[in-house]
Amino acid sequence: MKTLLTISGPTASGKSGLAVRVAKELDGEIVNLDSVQIYKEFDIGSAKITAEEMDNVPHHLIDIKEPTEQCNVSEIVELAKSSIAEIHARGKQVIVVCGTGMYLKHLLYGLAELPERDESLRAELEARNLDELYSELQNVDPKTAARLHPNDKVRIVRALEVYHLSGTAISESQADHDFGALNYTSLNLVLCWARHLLYDRINQRVDLMLEHGLIEEVKQIVKRHGRDLPALKTLGYAQAIDFIDSVLDFEQLREQIAQETRRFAKRQMTFWRNQPLALGWKMAPKQGEGEWLKSEDLLEKAQKTVKDFYVKSHNYPELLEFIRFELDRIAISEALYLNAASL
Repeated sequence: MKTLLTISGPTASGKSGLAVRVAKELDGEIVNLDSVQIYKEFDIGSAKITAEEMDNVPHHLIDIKEPTEQCNVSEIVELAKSSIAEIHARGKQVIVVCGTGMYLKHLLYGLAELPERDESLRAELEARNLDELYSELQNVDPKTAARLHPNDKVRIVRALEVYHLSGTAISESQADHDFGALNYTSLNLVLCWARHLLYDRINQRVDLMLEHGLIEEVKQIVKRHGRDLPALKTLGYAQAIDFIDSVLDFEQLREQIAQETRRFAKRQMTFWRNQPLALGWKMAPKQGEGEWLKSEDLLEKAQKTVKDFYVKSHNYPELLEFIRFELDRIAISEALYLNAASL
C-alpha cells in the first residue's frame, strides 16, 4: 500500500502553495479534494488555484464538472481513488489537498452504506422552507444538525433524505461504520496558524476575491445557468447572491463572507482536534517535541479536550527531510501538526 501525503488545515492556511512546492521536490501530482473547485466557472469564490500557481505540477479533480452537474461526496471520493491509481501507476507521489477532514476520512476508510438519491423525495424536500427543514433535522438527527450550518440546504436535504428513506439518522449510519480497514496509509500535514494571523489571512482572501471580481463571476454563472445550482449555495457564493439581490450592502457582504469563513475554519479544525486520535493515528509532535501556539491560537480549546496536541515549528528544508523519511517507513496513518508561520 503506497502512502499518501496529504496537506490539510483551515481555509486560507496555505495548503495549495505548500502542495506545489512539495510536489516539485517529490516528483508528485496533486489530487484536489474539494466539493466546489471540481466545477468549471467557480474560480474566484472557491479560491481555485490558477494555472500560473500550479507551476506545471499536474493537478487532478479541478474543473472536471459542468456547473449544472450534480456531484456528491461518494462520487468525489471515487474520482479521487481513480486519480490516485493513475498517479501510482506512473510511479509518482500522490499529494492530496483537502480542507474538509470528513472528505479525507471517507477517502482513507470508505463511506458508510447510505440510500441512493430519490429524486421525487428530494424535490419535495427542496421545495420546503429552509428553517422548517433544519428544525426537522434537529428533531430526527440532532448530531448531524449540530454539525451543519443552518443555511447548508444541500447537506440538510441529504440528511433528511437518508432519514426518510432508511428510517435511520445519517449520523447513526456513519457511527456504525467502524473505519477499521484503511484504503491507504497517509502522512497528513496539518497547517496551523495563530488565530489572529489566520483571521488576517481570511480577511485578506475575502478582499482579494471581491477585488478580483467575485460579484461579476456570480452574475455570469447565474446568466448562463440560472440560480438553482448547488455550488451557488456554498460559502461566498450564497452571500454574493444576497448582494446581487440587495439583501446585503457591500460592507455587509464582505463581513458576512469573512465571518462565515472564520466559522468554517473552526469547524475544519474540530476534525483535526478529535479524529486522528479517535482513529488510532500516530500524533506528532509529542509533548516535549513541539509547542503550543499561544492563547490566541485557533487550537486553544484542544488543550482542554485532547492530550498531546502540539504543533511543530519546521523550516521548509527540515519539513522536506521529515516527509521523505516518514513516507519510506510509515505503517499507519500519521498526523503532523505544523506551525505554518515557520515554513
